[in-house]
Amino acid sequence: MIAFLVDETHLARLSPAARRELLAIIGEEVARLTTDFGDDEWNPDGRESYPLTEAQAVMLIRGVGGPGVEVLRAIARGCDGEVGRADLDTLMRVSGFETYQDLGREINEITRLLRGATGHQNAWLFNWYAKDWEWDEDSQTYRRGAYFVSGPAVRALRRAFGIEKESGAQNF
Repeated sequence: MIAFLVDETHLARLSPAARRELLAIIGEEVARLTTDFGDDEWNPDGRESYPLTEAQAVMLIRGVGGPGVEVLRAIARGCDGEVGRADLDTLMRVSGFETYQDLGREINEITRLLRGATGHQNAWLFNWYAKDWEWDEDSQTYRRGAYFVSGPAVRALRRAFGIEKESGAQNF
């Protein structure tokens, strides 16, 4: 994937026709990211992840680096039909990170990119149950834990990765 950053200076240097064409293409991409629900229908204080569409999931996956893609894929694969779950050991292994702090930074980066992909500044994917986590005082890191993604978000991730039967190939 190649990504380009076009700011006002770049737009100003384009011909009017090229500027209109570029803005039309961007508008089409943004239009595909709209959801079928109002943002007020999602409760950010609830236990369900932001309800991603498949197009938003594809955009998120394309924006995340290799370790983050593997984190998302592991959670999508760990789905029981409603919740995608992966424990800390699995996430550390698939991401290649050696410390929980590195994984935590990647989780934060995925959340930041999710907010860009959805346009919702409070959007989040990852959730956890405190009972699943155990802190090790000696090593000053987590010894045990798990993240989960729920609802439409995990189904969108599965389709984007080609894990769902409805989608035979990866979309990115």
